[in-house]
Amino acid sequence: MKHRRTSLYSPFILAAALIQTLLLFCVDNPINREDLDESEWQPELPVYVEPSVPDGLNRDRIDLGIENAIVINWGSEKVVDIPENLSVEFDLNGGHVIMRSTSPIVNGIDVVLNGVTKNGSLKIYGNQRIRGVRLYLNGADITNPVGPAISFPVNDNISNNIDSVSVNLVGGGGRRNILADGANYAALPDKESAKGTFFSETQVGFRGEGSLEIRSKYRHAIVVDNNFKMTSGNIIIYESVGDGIHVNREILVQGGTLQIKSSGDAIQSEGRTVRNDINISGGKLTLWTTGIKSHGIASDSGDVIIGGSTDIKMTVLGDASKGIRSRRSVNITGGKLDITTYGDIDITPAHLSEDDDATSSAAGVRAHVNFFMSGGELRVKSFGENSKGINVDKNAEILGGAVDIKSHGDGIKVDGDLIITGGKVTTQSSDKKGIDCKGCNGESYKQGGTVTSTDRTKW
Repeated sequence: MKHRRTSLYSPFILAAALIQTLLLFCVDNPINREDLDESEWQPELPVYVEPSVPDGLNRDRIDLGIENAIVINWGSEKVVDIPENLSVEFDLNGGHVIMRSTSPIVNGIDVVLNGVTKNGSLKIYGNQRIRGVRLYLNGADITNPVGPAISFPVNDNISNNIDSVSVNLVGGGGRRNILADGANYAALPDKESAKGTFFSETQVGFRGEGSLEIRSKYRHAIVVDNNFKMTSGNIIIYESVGDGIHVNREILVQGGTLQIKSSGDAIQSEGRTVRNDINISGGKLTLWTTGIKSHGIASDSGDVIIGGSTDIKMTVLGDASKGIRSRRSVNITGGKLDITTYGDIDITPAHLSEDDDATSSAAGVRAHVNFFMSGGELRVKSFGENSKGINVDKNAEILGGAVDIKSHGDGIKVDGDLIITGGKVTTQSSDKKGIDCKGCNGESYKQGGTVTSTDRTKW
């Protein structure tokens, strides 16, 4: 028997190496989702900056200097002030204001909201056609314990006669605009809906230099049963038991900041009768979802298109949750996306599943048709069991941009053809394949660019 000389320092060297390995592992493998708490999501209330271009508002006046503006000022002796020449009537019950148009208003109406109410709301009916409601949130703090804080509904007796709603978030002078509801809503007139803290049957656009903070305890935070558009402003959804922004038609985000924490999808276009795309070409989005199959961005009937100067960071915690999920295609042409998923596999009977799948795993990007990328940056980390980076039912094509994926399941899984002609693609899977192309039939998928794929390697 030969004796091997050992060093007194060997155990220490091994221990140091083990610690170093664990530390390296922890860099790319953060704490488990069970250890994540509220402090992990830290929204920022944006600092108000004077408009670079004058917006024409006089912030020293309660009506903002807008001619013929309807002024609602909760907490004052005269809560509602409507100019006599406007064909608008109102009911006031405590802090709850209901307004109705009594004849067509071709130039639309301006409504300025001020003050604080802990038991109030604003509801506007278009009994007669209103060619646009221009709503100014001028330091309004509205809580309705039994319904939406602001709504533009219809019912059996009132059709949708409001062409559009424009929401201007007024900033400056310490203004904060806050909307909140309660966990239970009161009964409504026949066929009238109340789906969230801010609810509109007609199309809505958000803009401005100020902010809007929302807490939704009943269902969704912002609900628009039509088109949604955001060009500027700052929206912070601190909590929503349903979706953060729930829209039935197209969603267009061109600027501003969105910070959303929700149990449901952070942003969803639900309508399925016609194609409704989600197009995000600007702005900064921070999205955090917690529920099972609760996605960062979800489209039920259209493509998800990301481009421009968009900066998006998503964290999805629930089983089978995706950063981006489209029932059609996902198209990335620019911007920066950073997606982290923590969910494991969800097992749901096929007839009860939204995807008709008995099992579903988490993914950074899920496209039920095609995936296309020509620019931008996509970074995905998927920590759950069998969680994927990019999962595509049909074909995928990468012409440019940078893709960096670390996953436990397949890094890139494509059931059809995969074509890579440019850009830089790096994938690493700890349990499966870096790239799994079902339709490649053994042929090379790489025709250009730089591709690095690592199978079954811990990261």
